[in-house]
Amino acid sequence: MNSDCAIIKGVLLDLDGVFYVGEQAIDGALETLKKLQENSIPYRFITNTSTKSVGDDIENDVGGGQACGLIGTLVKTGKYRAEMARNSEISPENAIDSIADLPTLLGLN
Repeated sequence: MNSDCAIIKGVLLDLDGVFYVGEQAIDGALETLKKLQENSIPYRFITNTSTKSVGDDIENDVGGGQACGLIGTLVKTGKYRAEMARNSEISPENAIDSIADLPTLLGLN
């Protein structure tokens, strides 16, 4: 690991304006993710955008976001339970197996 990276415990990455603008990926975004992965630096995506809701809780994350007019993406990790998703009246617009799949969903790959 690069010595400059040794003290980094993790990185929070904003999405809108950092990884994409509208539907357009920003140059260097994918390369940044690859560098973080190569250096085993954990990362999480955050955003203050009002168009997408991403989470592992179908009722609160996805359903709550959809109730506010957001596009809901269900992440099948953490609190996710297949049975809860099957029995829910909420239908996410997207579902991904891991938050690591989010760049692909957003067209950053």
